[in-house]
Amino acid sequence: MRRMMSGLIFSTAAALCLSVMLSANAATVADAAMAGDKTAVRALLKQGMDVNAAQGDGMTALHWAARTGDVELAQMLIYAGANVKAMTRLGGYTPLIMAAQVGNAEMIGLLLKSDADAKVATSNGTTPLMLAASAGQADAVRVLLERGADPDAKENVRGETALMFAANFNRVEAMKALLEKGANFNAATHVVDLASLTQAGFGGGGQGPPPGQGPQAAPGGPATPAGAPGAGRGPAAPPGGEPQAPPAATAAAGAPPTAAPQE
Repeated sequence: MRRMMSGLIFSTAAALCLSVMLSANAATVADAAMAGDKTAVRALLKQGMDVNAAQGDGMTALHWAARTGDVELAQMLIYAGANVKAMTRLGGYTPLIMAAQVGNAEMIGLLLKSDADAKVATSNGTTPLMLAASAGQADAVRVLLERGADPDAKENVRGETALMFAANFNRVEAMKALLEKGANFNAATHVVDLASLTQAGFGGGGQGPPPGQGPQAAPGGPATPAGAPGAGRGPAAPPGGEPQAPPAATAAAGAPPTAAPQE
């Protein structure tokens, strides 16, 4: 019996190790994209590596290109068959949502032209338009609105709209862009018992903090959350800018905690 149990434990451990090794190998293109190494990405794709292979939290190469604002890399990946609708395991983030977090209008436009859904939302109902509005990037807001984003959509916790996200951080130009397209300035939020949410451990399972307690970006700067999938790893960039060091730890509205995926 002991020998049988020892064999079972050994077999299970070996299977787990093999699974981790295969997962690491499968995400090679994503790893290269995380490092911002386009030469490596191109070489790996030529070798036939899977462009859609994801890291443990579901981050694909295209997620990383969107997060860092590398349009050239995104174009390469899309040409190679990258799935523009791929979602992370925590929070259900698509590349478009990643691009919206930093308000990158050019990246947003590219993804939308490649069949990304402007009305997609995270697991708690936060939309790309809400995130672009909180980032204060009016051009990004306009691109999303032109492609059918709903200015009056509400996230699931407080019922906040994109206009409220912009108002929370004094994003005047983003507010103007929303109002120009008929955003409802009379919309009201739900009543939320924050004490109950805290007691229930709100924020786990990819839900993130309630809107209004999210991205703490300075006026005029992008709201780049560190709570989103991939945060704290790899380069980060302002809209249209070159990759920089990872941002300070802040949490975006609707952003899941940075953690290994919970199967």
